[in-house]
Amino acid sequence: VAVLTTSDVQRPSFHSRIPAHAQAACEGIAWDKGRFLAPTVRRVAAMMERERADVLHTHDNRANIVGLVLRRWQRRPTPWIASAHGWVDKPLKSRLIGQIDKNLIRHADRVHFASRLLFKQIRPLPEGRLAAIPYFLEHQDASEYSRDALRAQWHIPDDHCVLGMVGRLSIEKGHTYLLQAMKQILAACPRTTLLIVGDGPLKPSLEAQARELGIEGDVVFAGFYRDAVEACSIFDIFISSSLHETISMVQLEALHLGKPVVATTVGANSEVIETGTNGLLVPSANSDALARAAVELLRDPVRRAQYGAASRKLFDQRFQASVLTPQYLRLYEEAIAQS
Repeated sequence: VAVLTTSDVQRPSFHSRIPAHAQAACEGIAWDKGRFLAPTVRRVAAMMERERADVLHTHDNRANIVGLVLRRWQRRPTPWIASAHGWVDKPLKSRLIGQIDKNLIRHADRVHFASRLLFKQIRPLPEGRLAAIPYFLEHQDASEYSRDALRAQWHIPDDHCVLGMVGRLSIEKGHTYLLQAMKQILAACPRTTLLIVGDGPLKPSLEAQARELGIEGDVVFAGFYRDAVEACSIFDIFISSSLHETISMVQLEALHLGKPVVATTVGANSEVIETGTNGLLVPSANSDALARAAVELLRDPVRRAQYGAASRKLFDQRFQASVLTPQYLRLYEEAIAQS
């Protein structure tokens, strides 16, 4: 596993997901702007030669660029699978990156998405070159997490229900609608705290919005937290106001922990949340609908428990490693056989 590391984007959560027995096979490779492309490609190529790689699987736009260059560079190209994790339209920089990524992954032997719902974003490509396999998680033992210690760390009153969202504080996550919804939620369920875990460029403006709404005392901006699963463990309801999404890893973590979910009807959320079974789906960019769904569950602890149990069952059936690993292996075997 080659992990591209940059000065402006760090992904410690990815490293934390690599099992201990596989850490030795993980090699960090620096990527900083275009001037490091050639050294990056050379190091990946050397790794592939050293390990006698049978297949190259790249994830996301920067790694996909490396995949394309390797495809052009190698005399006998290694079968290449490019994973795309969805694209957003705002801001303009993200839209441009998305257009570049859509064009370059067309050169891969197979293009992998976490959901068939995303196929339409890359067509026209033959169906045989597209693969849909969801993300998966290893089982994690959450019994060691201390709910009381975490609530004390973030000064959450003992008698408050916790609505929680984890994600980068950027425009595509729709936090501004969540804060507007929280104003309405507090009017109906005053003993509620909103815990927002994550950091990003919108943090100052979101904090200012909370003050303007007069809810700053009931909203905790926790910032970056090293263990998203631990943060989710104290949520009574996982809530997501995203405007764009594929299959959210943190939603899978919430399912694994047995949490009821309120989320927007974007991306592949409908494949993770079944309305009336393990959560509620609402339209995006609609703070009123988000508030109504949250209040509905906050007022019904029995249904929250039922939805939570259904979340864990859904995770075990669809998203755990033992279910999905064989599908990834078949994808690799097919790519090798067709090369």
